[in-house]
Amino acid sequence: MSTDRRTTSEKILNAISNRIRIEIIKKLSRAGEYSFTELMTELNMSPRTDAGKFGYHIKLLSNSGIIATNPKNGRYILTDLGKMLADLIWELEEITRKKEKKILVRTSELIMEPFERRKITEALMREARAPRKIAEIIAKEAEERILQSNISYLTAPLIREFVNAILLEQGLEDYRHSLTRLGLPVYDVERMLEMSRPTALVPIEIHAKAGNAVMSEYALMKELPRRISEAHMSGSIHISNISCWGLKPATIHHDVSFFLKYGLKLGELGYIFSNSRGARSFKEALDIILRLAYIMHSSISVGQVVDDINVVLAPFIRNMKYDEIKREIKEQLIRINQLFSYEGKLLPVAFGMSIKDESEYFEEELSLFRAFMEVMCEGDHLGRPFLTPLPIIKLREKDLDKYEEEVQLLCKLISKWSTPYIINLDWQTNMAVSYCWDLSRLSKGEGDVNRLKRTGQLDSVLINLPRIALEANGNDEIFFSKLNDAISISIEALREKMRILKKRMNNGLLALLTMNAGDDPYYNLDDAYGNIGYVGLSEAVKIHTGEEMTEDDDALRFAEKIVNYMVRKTSKRRIKVKVSGISVEDPGRRLLKTDIARFGIRSLQEELGRNLNKYTSGTNVPYELKIPLKTRINIESRFQRMTLGGHGLNIFLKNPIPEPNYLFKVLSELIESKKLGAFTFSKDFTYCRKCGSMSDGLYDRCPKCRRSINNIVNYVKEVNVYQPVNIIKARYRNKYII
Repeated sequence: MSTDRRTTSEKILNAISNRIRIEIIKKLSRAGEYSFTELMTELNMSPRTDAGKFGYHIKLLSNSGIIATNPKNGRYILTDLGKMLADLIWELEEITRKKEKKILVRTSELIMEPFERRKITEALMREARAPRKIAEIIAKEAEERILQSNISYLTAPLIREFVNAILLEQGLEDYRHSLTRLGLPVYDVERMLEMSRPTALVPIEIHAKAGNAVMSEYALMKELPRRISEAHMSGSIHISNISCWGLKPATIHHDVSFFLKYGLKLGELGYIFSNSRGARSFKEALDIILRLAYIMHSSISVGQVVDDINVVLAPFIRNMKYDEIKREIKEQLIRINQLFSYEGKLLPVAFGMSIKDESEYFEEELSLFRAFMEVMCEGDHLGRPFLTPLPIIKLREKDLDKYEEEVQLLCKLISKWSTPYIINLDWQTNMAVSYCWDLSRLSKGEGDVNRLKRTGQLDSVLINLPRIALEANGNDEIFFSKLNDAISISIEALREKMRILKKRMNNGLLALLTMNAGDDPYYNLDDAYGNIGYVGLSEAVKIHTGEEMTEDDDALRFAEKIVNYMVRKTSKRRIKVKVSGISVEDPGRRLLKTDIARFGIRSLQEELGRNLNKYTSGTNVPYELKIPLKTRINIESRFQRMTLGGHGLNIFLKNPIPEPNYLFKVLSELIESKKLGAFTFSKDFTYCRKCGSMSDGLYDRCPKCRRSINNIVNYVKEVNVYQPVNIIKARYRNKYII
């Protein structure tokens, strides 16, 4: 070896023999360049007292060819030799640490393994798509901080916290966004366990809540563009069913005739699950329908409907005795009320029924209509109501006289249990319409009823109208400009959902929806549509105009202008979009909280002149406002004509509950007036676990056996179906009494 080479080697070894000089090399390898003063600050050295000592270290590194000055700005950088030495230093430190086994990591697979900086680099490149150079710099910085923290063992989430903190400090927000870990804090899971009601379904409910929380975060962090996610989280809009946004459509309108003829053949899933033959009896037909609804629920996030079920099943009851028909229906209804969804709730499915007197099987259809009404009125073997399926009854004005006996049975069911939803077939285009379990509405035009099957609603996005009113500050131009922005971002969200679902179906991840039904997939995604709804119409109008829409004609006209504007802006889009006036997911409280955080509770109280628990959702006029029923119907009818994506009105029955004859008159008036397309009657129930009695009204003690609150369950109809609720919530909830 020559003397020159020996001298160079000695200089290099001498240069890296000091801890301060090693730290200078490491700092420059991470940051790229530093000024003299910045380097001193990074090393916790004082420019006033340590400048001479630090200058000596810099001079030694410079003379050794390890660092140099950038000719453009005079800042210190590593030379090629310096970069090689930096890599060697990092490698030596990692080898030493591995040998000493100082730090262990508990991985997501719940195993312990030695910490490796390389895995941070790989994760940044794989998950955040960061360039290798940036990934290595971040990984080195994370390693340094971890070593300085004296942690005995790490977890994968903790390492991500270190990395994300560094990414935020360096302004690399996009990389941090992609690297964010999904999950729930331990405290939240603990609270779920502690606060759950004591039922047999607690395990499945908690699993569903935890899973939904993770998938909601994934949708907001990864599947949706940032501006859409931020609009949802800030409260400008509310994306319904966010946990299922990239997994499945919201609803399905079934075509059960295919399965009744050919049986349940589950497509690509047939290699696991057994296939069944077509129905040869009424019992088999009902069984296939219920099994289809139960199986399909895993691929649908909101609800299902089997329309005209009495028409579809009519051919199967010819020559059957009426009592036998009722017995089969009762057995199957008991069975469906013993099945529960993946969230631990009753299966969200609706049975549509109508009277079609032009059919070959008209007498059988009529018998089935009567049988369903009578069985539902009787309830289960303990005399309790069937809470599922939701009976959606389609009526025409001529049915009231021509089939008075059947309509009287319907009124008896309304008086006793108030479970049915009524659809007026004489209203606008309702002759060619299908309402789903969640009251979303499919309409294809006269004579095209078959296109209403094997498709459904993609999902819905709700717009926070009070937020827009608060930001507009009384200016119409600003109001509608911001409303237009909210509509655009809502349509973009629905378009993203369509794109994601098509990708999922093409990849075979929605096998039940893509199973063959003839020559086509069962679920027709191209015919599916998205809903854009709204929250707080009444509050927005009050904020913007200073008047209640129920008391001032100009305020009411402004409310109509808002909804009509939404209708115009959602028409003629590449993706099918409708405006909806109803939603079974109520974000009124969440959106109110976001506005209170932004504008302050006093501002909202001053604008509205009243205290609020939540924004109005699912209706246009708040149910707690005391106005005559005719006035309410007149106002709601104006909005139902515009909200063809879905609508409904809940008419609350007070005690004593009206007799069927009186309800027949009310029902007749509502059908003949042709003002409402969809409406329901409802009342509250109290069920006693001890004596098994059902009582009309809300009680904190059983009216019959006087058992206390711990033994009773209160039921209210929130939107479309009855749900068990806390009595305090039930009493506070909005309702309109007639």
